[in-house]
Amino acid sequence: MQQSNQSLENKPVQNTTYNNRRTKLIILHIFAVLILIGGSVGITYWWRNDVANKAELKLQTQISNLQKNKINLSISTTGPDTTETDQSSGCSPVSPSQNSLDSIIAVISTGNTQPLEGYMADSVNVILAATEAYGIQTKDKAVASIITFTGDSATTTWDFNLGASTISSYGSGEYSQYFPSIALVGKSSDDKVISFSFDCDAKISTVFMAGSEDLLQ
Repeated sequence: MQQSNQSLENKPVQNTTYNNRRTKLIILHIFAVLILIGGSVGITYWWRNDVANKAELKLQTQISNLQKNKINLSISTTGPDTTETDQSSGCSPVSPSQNSLDSIIAVISTGNTQPLEGYMADSVNVILAATEAYGIQTKDKAVASIITFTGDSATTTWDFNLGASTISSYGSGEYSQYFPSIALVGKSSDDKVISFSFDCDAKISTVFMAGSEDLLQ
């Protein structure tokens, strides 16, 4: 009789232990499911963020390339012509008549530069060696730049009958593009150098000025 009572007393204990284990197992399963869900959300977020970052990097690269192309295009359309061909029209530069050349020389020699506009193209590329000046200018501004450079004609004389070897030496340095074969080149008594280049209409299209002959060696 005692054994039967002991058996009945042990059953609730066993049931309680079983229930506790079952509860713990359920809780572990719940935690496992939550961890899986959290991991899935994290992976999805990382993947979307990675895709977005790659797309943004690709867009920035495209923008950078477009900006570089824009800069290169600007340089090619506004920079000096380095060949004997007028790139804007595809024609070859033409030297003015001797009368026109003599008139340009007289303008520089006398200091009366106003008539110079009549020998110029509508826009003139004006360059002062070893500086950032000046770039593309209108006729009147180009003349003003030349006046500033040439100085007082009363104290300065100009020689436009330079020897071929002298002009060739000017054209062998880093400013060679400003001394094409038909350029009109002069040197002043105070060692300045000026070079006029012409377009396919025999108009002055480029004026190059160097404050010292030494800059061209």
